[in-house]
Amino acid sequence: MIEVQLDLHNVAAAERWLVNIGHRLTDFSPVFRGSFKEAVKQFFRRQWETEGGEGGHRWPPDSFATLVQRRERGLTSMKPLWATGRLRESFTAEGGANVFSAQATLMRWGSRLPYAAKQQATRPIVPATLPTHEIQEFERVLMAWMTRGEK
Repeated sequence: MIEVQLDLHNVAAAERWLVNIGHRLTDFSPVFRGSFKEAVKQFFRRQWETEGGEGGHRWPPDSFATLVQRRERGLTSMKPLWATGRLRESFTAEGGANVFSAQATLMRWGSRLPYAAKQQATRPIVPATLPTHEIQEFERVLMAWMTRGEK
């Protein structure tokens, strides 16, 4: 048998804790600028390392013509979406062509490179549905913010 008894002695401390949770539920921007942003960057790094596999669907290989064009331009990478590294960098690092903004209940992350949207159509950089383990990681980070104020 397990018996659990709770006795709340410090009601004022509990009230302060609940007020803090209430404030954090209205403004997620600190965690969006901290550990949530890092979790998003890690997801996109894994997307590139697995050639889309992290998001659930590996990217199709580049066509022979694309590979020939790369060689002619002196580019050595044969992996999809790795030609110059600029697209990857725009999703995995801040600055440059990366788009990042954080508001109270909205975070945006992406690329301002003009060819990013075209690539999304054939090689989903951002999957239509995130895999369960990614959703769980994002939830873990947000719960740590809401309950403990961990940024």
